[in-house]
Amino acid sequence: MPAKTPPAPITPAPVTTAIPKEKIIEKLLSRILVNSQGMANLILWTKIIPSDKPSKIPAATDGLNVYVYDPFFALPTPVQIFYIVHSVMHIALRHPIRAQRIRKLNTADYRSDLCTAAQDAIINGSMEGLSWLSVPAHVIQFKNLLDDATLAANPPSKWCMESLYKVLKAKNKTVKVEEDIIIPADPTESTEGETEAESNDALWEKRMERAMSLSGSCKLLRRLGAEVKVSKTPWHLILKRHLLKALSVKIESCFSRPHRRTTAGVIDYYLPSTQRQRTIKEVAFVVDTSGSIGDQDLSRCLREVLSIQRITNSNIRIISADAAVQTDVSMTAAKATLPNTKDLFIKNIKGGGGTDFRPALELLSKKPPSICVYLTDTYGAFPATPPNFPVIWVSLNDQKAPWGITIEMDAL
Repeated sequence: MPAKTPPAPITPAPVTTAIPKEKIIEKLLSRILVNSQGMANLILWTKIIPSDKPSKIPAATDGLNVYVYDPFFALPTPVQIFYIVHSVMHIALRHPIRAQRIRKLNTADYRSDLCTAAQDAIINGSMEGLSWLSVPAHVIQFKNLLDDATLAANPPSKWCMESLYKVLKAKNKTVKVEEDIIIPADPTESTEGETEAESNDALWEKRMERAMSLSGSCKLLRRLGAEVKVSKTPWHLILKRHLLKALSVKIESCFSRPHRRTTAGVIDYYLPSTQRQRTIKEVAFVVDTSGSIGDQDLSRCLREVLSIQRITNSNIRIISADAAVQTDVSMTAAKATLPNTKDLFIKNIKGGGGTDFRPALELLSKKPPSICVYLTDTYGAFPATPPNFPVIWVSLNDQKAPWGITIEMDAL
């Protein structure tokens, strides 16, 4: 009887020891929570999403979410924490949206590498010396961008991304950066005059204030200095809200005609009908032409005024003035576009003397507008008392007007 062949040994299936990417991220977030409640509070408002998209960089953000790629999972844990915190700070400081605004104003010569370098240097500098993460040696720092004399005069806490970008661009600096900012498409404006990104600015301002009030966050967030100040609600959004409130058509009660609910017998008392105001409103845009207002500042402010004027179908009255009124032009909503309004304004500028705010405001008092926007450096002679219409001073510095609403325009 032939001997039986023994059965072949069964090879056990290999045991998979790879930890799911989501679990790795979850553990990293737990470690951040233990070390910084403030940073954890900011991370709760974002999504950390593993991406299968091929990439040479560990992480990137579009201003809403953080995307981590395959190189991220090969890094040591302290470095992984660095990239998560770094990307979340880009979102909290609204860097993708602010980069979008710079690109929109400087389309022809926008430098994405310098904008990213400015953003990265500010964030990376705030994380130096933190024991619960590790800053990679190759990332951009202030010392890679500015010389010792410049940093001695203006330390990192004095810089915001816009001011740093402006200096780097003026020097035509060449830098190698990880392009970790995904700039969103140009926003579409809603009927309320705000984009979704602009509405989120106010939300993130409150979230940053909350994060800074929590223990364990001050060392990181307070190092940001001027950057946290700039990340607050943008000047143009504040301006838009005031203009929208003053120029929007209001609903009035009409007591000469009963409401349909009264005539239909739905209610047994007299309810007046409602009707929209028929008066066309007007915004006055006054520019100080004594020499402090540049072409770019004029374009930025005029663009915001015209956007609300278009939505509310209001007229606009453009005045240039220094020590006296030099130009006074009125335009309807249909004709007031940025190119022709700006061209008409520039062609008629005749200023260049000292600054006196009284002549322009006295002229407007004869036919008061719904609201007046005065673009100036706020250095000049003010009327002793406010006029009989609201005035918004859009200032190029932190100098406040003695009355009215002063909004400081961010520098680019």
